[in-house]
Amino acid sequence: MTCRVPGCKEAHKAHYCKWCKNQNSNHFARDCWHGPGGQSASTYSGGSPDKSPQRSTSRARERSRSGQPKGRVGCRVPGCTFPNCLKTGHHHCKNCGDKDSDHFSSACPKLQKPGGQYTTTSRLVHSSHLLSSLYNGSPHAVKTILANYATDYGRAKEPKDVTGLLSTLQSAMGGRGGSFHGMERVLTSTFINETLPVLCGILSKGDLSFPLQPPSSHSHSGTEAHMTARQCFALIGAGFLCLHQPGDGSLNFDRLFDNSTPSGKAKLQCFIHYLDTMARAIKEGNTAETERVVVFQALSSPEAGIHDWATSTAPLVDVRFVQGTQASIFDAPAIRGDFANAHIAGGTLGKGAVQEEILFSIEPECLLARHLFPRAMQPTEAFMIVGSKTFSKTSGYGRETLRFSGPAHDTAATRRVDGHPVLNKYIVAFDAVNFGKHGSDQQYDKTHVVRDLKKAHTAFHCNGLTIVGGLPFATGNWGCGVFGGDPQWKLLIQWCAASLAGRPLHYYPRDERSLMGAERFIHSLKAAGCDTVGGLVQLMCDRRTQRAIAGRNRMSAFEAIKAIVTDRSRPPPPPVPRSSLPASHMQHYSPSPPMQHYSPQLALPDRAAAPPTTGREESQGDTAALAASPMLSAVTADEKHAKDDNPREVGYAPLVDTTDNESSSMGASDSDDKMDVDASDATNAGATVEETTPLLSMQDTTSHTIHYVFEYVPRMYTFPSEVVLKGSFDGWLGHHPMSWSPKHRCFVYGMPLPPGRYMYKFIVDDRWVCSSTQPTGEDGAGNTNNVVTISLDRQCLTCGVVHGGRGC
Repeated sequence: MTCRVPGCKEAHKAHYCKWCKNQNSNHFARDCWHGPGGQSASTYSGGSPDKSPQRSTSRARERSRSGQPKGRVGCRVPGCTFPNCLKTGHHHCKNCGDKDSDHFSSACPKLQKPGGQYTTTSRLVHSSHLLSSLYNGSPHAVKTILANYATDYGRAKEPKDVTGLLSTLQSAMGGRGGSFHGMERVLTSTFINETLPVLCGILSKGDLSFPLQPPSSHSHSGTEAHMTARQCFALIGAGFLCLHQPGDGSLNFDRLFDNSTPSGKAKLQCFIHYLDTMARAIKEGNTAETERVVVFQALSSPEAGIHDWATSTAPLVDVRFVQGTQASIFDAPAIRGDFANAHIAGGTLGKGAVQEEILFSIEPECLLARHLFPRAMQPTEAFMIVGSKTFSKTSGYGRETLRFSGPAHDTAATRRVDGHPVLNKYIVAFDAVNFGKHGSDQQYDKTHVVRDLKKAHTAFHCNGLTIVGGLPFATGNWGCGVFGGDPQWKLLIQWCAASLAGRPLHYYPRDERSLMGAERFIHSLKAAGCDTVGGLVQLMCDRRTQRAIAGRNRMSAFEAIKAIVTDRSRPPPPPVPRSSLPASHMQHYSPSPPMQHYSPQLALPDRAAAPPTTGREESQGDTAALAASPMLSAVTADEKHAKDDNPREVGYAPLVDTTDNESSSMGASDSDDKMDVDASDATNAGATVEETTPLLSMQDTTSHTIHYVFEYVPRMYTFPSEVVLKGSFDGWLGHHPMSWSPKHRCFVYGMPLPPGRYMYKFIVDDRWVCSSTQPTGEDGAGNTNNVVTISLDRQCLTCGVVHGGRGC
């Protein structure tokens, strides 16, 4: 026969419970509601699941975690800890006459007026509301506890009663408890005596189901929510009492209670002041304050590629710089930018104490965005908050210096929306990439540039809403600081995005040193002709800019862009006439095939292939004469980039270029065999990176010139995008782009030269290299170069041309 008592392992037909006097009970004596917990269950009941007493059960562990006294959780009255209950096992209510009541006399329904207020003046019997284990995880039990604390007889009297309430609520929610000692230091008598009863009353009478969970949303696109100030107070107050479901979107304050830093105390003071202010307004019936509406809206924008940005003709807007450390985005009469975490609110309820966390502390209604938008922001998403009110003032910045400075008086004007007042205040939250973890140089890559442009444009455009039409956008050093962002680069990103959105920009640099000359740079850039979004994006994505910023000498973003603009404005030198190659040689070299558009390079129309030089003008005379020759299909650097040609051949994969036998830069005194020449080196070093070796051993024994073809063979598995020839045959002044020959599978360049000995070198993707397939030698300064000796006896018998190595 199976026993009717769950968990019984012995074949007893009946169980006797000494507490309820039932001869055939369906429970053990230790589990009886009227018993003290069943310490002697094996003696008084008909059987026991275990013959040996249980020293540690899960229920006992739960009691120890929640702070409940052992053996005092069996009464049928929720929260009873009165010792008399252990003696009699019953509660007598003198008001209703029930000798085995399920409530205390002070909580008898007969004492309640129609208005919901209790008339009893009797002394409080139970000052600590502890929960029976039978109600663990029950929303009804949570509301019962809250209702008790909302009454005059059940409310808290001192800070430890508030921490006891939090422990009880966490036990009722099935939680493990936590440390709430950080809260006791900031609790005020106003909060304990006035705010907490109002909050508990609203939560106990509302239709909320605990634990509270965020709205399930797989996509934030198009999400819009209107919340009254009273609803915001209820949800934030529930977070203060830790009644939200843990996880993404949770508003629980448990981590903030455990924060012992000065900023943690300051944020708690801000939230308690907010709760005090709203509770007073609710108690006084101030509907103008409680019915105020806060709007939360998800913003999005269509996908846009780098080509769309680089070809935009939108004019660059003016930027107004608001200087001074005291100037704050929070006080700006504009759309205020929130430099948000991907999960909005970031570390507001944790240890964060920077821009977003401070904003959400002085305007706590913004916290509801975390509840409404629990998922991380996507690259084309941003969140807008309209109508949040400022309740507090703070001073300082960061974990150690942030302080609560008292209440704030918000003077923002209001407007009516569907009969409800809404403050004319706007916040747009948009997140940045954390480059501090992955390397700050990655922010200059086109992938991250496009991502930041799209994100900032989504924030500045605001879905084209008419309510913010014409308003400027107040922003600053977005994604800088611990995120590793470059302040100059972020300014340029936001300038382009705001210009495309047609949004005036108010910039708050907060005395950032690198931005001290930003206003002058912007004026000079526009004066130089760069006045469109496309022009600025092209400059930012130019390979020379990225190499100059992230290169060895580390130019600033402003300096790198200024160098390119200066180089573009330099007039080209007049071409030097050269004789054309003989017709007999043309048939042996087929012209290069049509080249596809190389969009990732984003070359400017007059982009120079080699780094900019100082003191000498680059000569394209050699290529001008050969441009018309179909033999080599040679074009000048200007013509090549104006057509957006890509010199990569179909047979070569665009792998990383590893050049041949890299040697030291021209004119350098050391013998280092590796030297990269980029835009920053050329700009700062000038002539030090240019070969200055004079023409060596020139033997002009005849008036005839010999057509010599220079060749550069790429290393296996690599293919450069650009190869330029420079040499002593023209004093190292010429700049000769080489063309790819499919027949010979190498880069070639032909020119007529008198017999003699010459030194030359190649610039392969902005790096000076010597070819390992051709002879080398040193000049008087010890620099290693390729060497060639041109003489009449080396002419090809077939075509009459001297070949550089691969033959006719």
